[in-house]
Amino acid sequence: MASGLSRQLPKNQQIDPKADMGKYVAYMKNQLKELITKYDPYMLWFDGQWEAPWTDSIGRDLYAYIKQINPKVITNNRLGKEFAAMENKKIDASKMIGDYDTPEQVVGKMNMDMPWESCFTICKQWAWKPNDAMKSSKPVWISSPGRSAATGTSC
Repeated sequence: MASGLSRQLPKNQQIDPKADMGKYVAYMKNQLKELITKYDPYMLWFDGQWEAPWTDSIGRDLYAYIKQINPKVITNNRLGKEFAAMENKKIDASKMIGDYDTPEQVVGKMNMDMPWESCFTICKQWAWKPNDAMKSSKPVWISSPGRSAATGTSC
């Protein structure tokens, strides 16, 4: 059975400003190596790259490390700073670190040169919260697939 795994990158509130990012990245690489070699995921989904301690240089190194372990593993582009995000901005694919783009809360722009995955929440925030209000189903579950069909994209 194919599986994908998600890994949250460090958040500012989780990192001591004097922390050694090299040690953190080494720790993360050990975790990723174990996950890839023991569980053989087809995909790794990262998030948290907007935080100040994370750099494109770290992301490029981690991407190369993952591909060295298993070149078939697909990763989203959140190992680097270049991604469409909520603005659904046009990105520079040469700066992207990963295999596909990840716009948030919008259907991705038509792009025949780069795959993308639209990331939507069904509540008001990304993490589970006991009393979080559900969004109306119309904007996300009805209009998004309709827009995708009309523009020839997928969501």
